[in-house]
Amino acid sequence: MAAINVLGRIGDATCVDTLLSVGSQNDDLRPAVRAALVALSDPQVNASILARLPNAKQDKQVLLEVIGLRQLEATDELVKAIDDSNEAVRVAALQALGQTVPQSRLDTLVGIVVKPKQSTDAAAAASALRTAAVRMPDREGCAALLSGAVERAPASVKPTLLEIIAAVGGTKALETVAQYARSKDDSLRDITSRLMGEWMTIDVAPVLLDLATQGPADRFQVRAMRGYIRVARQFVMPDEDRVKMCQQAMAAAKNVAEQKLILDVLKRYPSLGTLQLAIESHAKPALKEDARQCIEAIGKKLADNNEAQQLIKKAGL
Repeated sequence: MAAINVLGRIGDATCVDTLLSVGSQNDDLRPAVRAALVALSDPQVNASILARLPNAKQDKQVLLEVIGLRQLEATDELVKAIDDSNEAVRVAALQALGQTVPQSRLDTLVGIVVKPKQSTDAAAAASALRTAAVRMPDREGCAALLSGAVERAPASVKPTLLEIIAAVGGTKALETVAQYARSKDDSLRDITSRLMGEWMTIDVAPVLLDLATQGPADRFQVRAMRGYIRVARQFVMPDEDRVKMCQQAMAAAKNVAEQKLILDVLKRYPSLGTLQLAIESHAKPALKEDARQCIEAIGKKLADNNEAQQLIKKAGL
């Protein structure tokens, strides 16, 4: 182990054969061998590793893992390795492909996910595609490619591709997920409503509001409203935009539980706008007590604001 660690620090391309031999014969030493091969700084190491791949046998798995970790582009050889009879080798090849495939060859990996050569490789292929997709330099182009793949993919693969599209993010990704959120297929509505409820950019808000107010009143509509309220609660935005979102949410909310969640948002962001909306909510019998508590909390935080105190007095509170 000590010798392997030292070779990783001071070795050169002449150490590759020895390290691969040790790593392929001893499972306990394999992680250390892999780390040493990744650490080698000799510029000849990359060429040495790639040259060994076409004829690799016992050391093939280690070699593939190192290619991925060193991020060496070897797409054609990695695709060939996916046909290997050894599952561990196939998984290593897929992982390496996810770490190294260029955007110009991303469709190759998409094709493997849509139609894996071995059903047992489906999860590894999906994981590799996700790894590749989120590192692509052209996010919109990547999302467009994946969007086209969803249309052609069998029903069982569509949710996987939609998950990956959501991880990529961006305008095209949101457009695609929103499209399938309006599908008549409940399984697709289920996955897309969940994905948009977890979306990490504020541009999802109008889509969620539309889904919460249009279409059938079901659990997906409720999920969309909860997602919209989450955006109002968690995202950074100007006060006036947050107040507008809360006004829209209060008008669209179908039940008291949702309206109380909106009051919690108002309480978290004290301003004249949130105070005014809380006072308006106080007029609703089902919200009276929660709105009173909200007004009291905002009033305390705006104790030095004369306009806020006048609003509270004018409302008789």
